[in-house]
Amino acid sequence: MLKMNNNLQVFNNPELNLQIRTILNDDNSISVNLEDTAKGFGFTRIAKSGNEIGGFMANKK
Repeated sequence: MLKMNNNLQVFNNPELNLQIRTILNDDNSISVNLEDTAKGFGFTRIAKSGNEIGGFMANKK
């Protein structure tokens, strides 16, 4: 059974306007939030209103 720890940290890079939530796992590996990472790589764009405005996968079906 997996144990959950509460070691949530935020990787913050103001130069890139990037914030990615991370968790240090019990085996010392790091998990990153996929949504934060996708936004950081520009795979999706979210308007200030919170609406998705297109991006890398916008026209894929």
